[in-house]
Amino acid sequence: IALGLLSTVSAFLVIAPRVYSRMAEDRVLPSFFLFKPGEHPRRVYLFQYLITLLCIAMASFEFILRYAGFTLTVCSLFSVIALFVHREKNTPLRF
Repeated sequence: IALGLLSTVSAFLVIAPRVYSRMAEDRVLPSFFLFKPGEHPRRVYLFQYLITLLCIAMASFEFILRYAGFTLTVCSLFSVIALFVHREKNTPLRF
């Protein structure tokens, strides 16, 4: 479990700021999350750390594991639903 969590956390640290920045470009998130290519995303890392500290301070370890499991299950469900929707529309998948 520890190795799995370590790889997941490192992936989130690398990928999440880029996802937030892209969502800010699309105006889904505020421009606070936007950073230029080559620029260090300090604000986004700070935001992630604050959320992490809040979760650690306010919840038990068991609750965090259950919430993470539920979130991953829901994301997987939406991914499968999106594939079925694309198949029904007969549109090619674009990555």
